[in-house]
Amino acid sequence: MLIYAGDKGVPRNELLNILYGHGECVNPAGDLRMVVSRLRKRLRDYGILDYADIVTSGGVYRWKGNGLEVRLDVREFEETAAQALRTGDTQTLTRACEIYGGDFLPILSGEKWVAHIQANLREMYFNCLRQAADRLKERREYTALLRLASSACSLYPYEECWIMKIECLLAMKRYGEATALYNEVTNKYFSEGFEQSERMLEFFRMMNEKAYSVHSEHDIILDRLREKNGPDGAYFCSYPSFIDCCRTAVRMEEQMQLSHSLLCCELLDRKGNPLEERREDAEQELKQIFGEVLRRGDIYTCYSIGQYLVLLNGTDAVEAERTAERIEKAYRRNKKGRQTKLRCRIADEKTE
Repeated sequence: MLIYAGDKGVPRNELLNILYGHGECVNPAGDLRMVVSRLRKRLRDYGILDYADIVTSGGVYRWKGNGLEVRLDVREFEETAAQALRTGDTQTLTRACEIYGGDFLPILSGEKWVAHIQANLREMYFNCLRQAADRLKERREYTALLRLASSACSLYPYEECWIMKIECLLAMKRYGEATALYNEVTNKYFSEGFEQSERMLEFFRMMNEKAYSVHSEHDIILDRLREKNGPDGAYFCSYPSFIDCCRTAVRMEEQMQLSHSLLCCELLDRKGNPLEERREDAEQELKQIFGEVLRRGDIYTCYSIGQYLVLLNGTDAVEAERTAERIEKAYRRNKKGRQTKLRCRIADEKTE
């Protein structure tokens, strides 16, 4: 804390509040003196006290470096980022993003003074990242942008960072990598219970358009459309594809009088709450049941943690109710002693 504060130092009252403000210490002032004394002893044991010390003046504690050079990466980032945001220089913006190494003192994230600095630095980083990305896109310097986006995804697996990287891969016409990254992010969202935004869904559609925009021969087109090694039972697809399937089913019903029903299947614990423990085993069992009970013309997807949607094509409400009962019965029979249950419900309204 003192090293970060530099020549400005930290007032005694502020130190007391940060270290002992929780009220559990009987004599905080005495404790602070003891801590500083022990710290000086440690510095002496390591041979540092001859070059640096903790000094007090006017009620302010300071780290005093007498010939001991201390380099702070966080200060280097702050200075570079401030200059970059002030000038808007692409190279400086990029340099600031490269210096940033993640959250400040992550092991002390629970401390208020650390959390405050973390938030400020993170905001500066993302401001630099966004401006750098805009300028690199304008200059079509996608290799440099991909490096920044990849680093951002490693530091903060936020949707904004993933989209930046996917967009960059698409611009570089690396469609296979973009699709693989999208699938990775989608699986991560499902496993952690997050919904995809409309912007992410739009990128999925864009990738499909880009990936198959190149002119191909007739047999190549048919080969791409053909399902490879499709198992028996219902067809599993990603949530964005499921949306398109549902909308297609609605149009077909209007045109061909072909009915459909939508099931929502939820894995629950014995108290009726969303399943958390041993969820992966239960989901694997449910997928196997879908393969046994549902027809090849039916379609299902994972909507969120422990929640699956099933599109029953050519099925009215009565048949859908019977299918839901068969799925629940099969799950009860095959759940292998797990304290879980499955609830299948028919959507009240037709999919739109």
